Amino acid sequence: MRVMKILTKIILLIAIAYLSICTFIYFQQKKILFPTQYAQPVSADWQPTAGDFQTQAMIDGHCGKLHVVKWDIENAKGTLMMFHGNGESLASINDYAKAFHALGCNLMAWDYPGYGRSTGCGFRQNDLLSDAEVAYQWLAIQEKPERIFIFGYSIGTGIALSVASRHQQNPVYLVAAYDSLVNVARDNMTHLIPVGLIMRYPMQTQTWVNQIKQPIYLIHGDQDDLIRPERAQALVQASHGKAKVEWVYGAGHTSKTLFLYRNQWLKRLLP
Repeated sequence: MRVMKILTKIILLIAIAYLSICTFIYFQQKKILFPTQYAQPVSADWQPTAGDFQTQAMIDGHCGKLHVVKWDIENAKGTLMMFHGNGESLASINDYAKAFHALGCNLMAWDYPGYGRSTGCGFRQNDLLSDAEVAYQWLAIQEKPERIFIFGYSIGTGIALSVASRHQQNPVYLVAAYDSLVNVARDNMTHLIPVGLIMRYPMQTQTWVNQIKQPIYLIHGDQDDLIRPERAQALVQASHGKAKVEWVYGAGHTSKTLFLYRNQWLKRLLP
């Protein structure tokens, strides 16, 4: 009887610990997926400097203001709308915008809620996707839709695909893409965690890719251990022939090799 009581207590403690871990992941996953503290700060008086001239604005989003910037060059053939990774901000994008200008395109980007000067809040997935549409509409006032090229990196690839599913004028360009954040989380967590039940930002991109008619181009590092190559391959398979992936051999998720390849890849594929 005493042994049974001890076993019961042990099982109860394990169950409490397990539920505590699951609860922590459920409520803290926004900070895990969108770690704003690691992005380069954007001060209140910050000004974009890249390009020949710039436009920035604070526009109304779901829970406050969204900071949007457009870096222009003379005689551009269009505008690349960027959906950045979760460790980036408009300030860091400004530092390497010249690489995109070398492609003959303007560059536009926006900060997700809580990044840079964009208002922080406890947004849900649908709120974030609605903000993405608001940012696109801001750009569409300044640029003809047929001259907007959608580009996403890392977590931004899912957001980019959600917008592309509603605006199908041009091919879509993705770096380090995934079929769903649920599967990315499963790849990086123990199988004991019920990821499918507790994921608040599932980003089921394979659903959006089925709604897209235009070509989708991807590159992915074959040594990416954050968003594994299998995730990009699954997205390609879900596209039923609309998506094509090029593997960057020896490249990880943030490798310089990947970004150098990205520049040449975009130069080759952009209209």
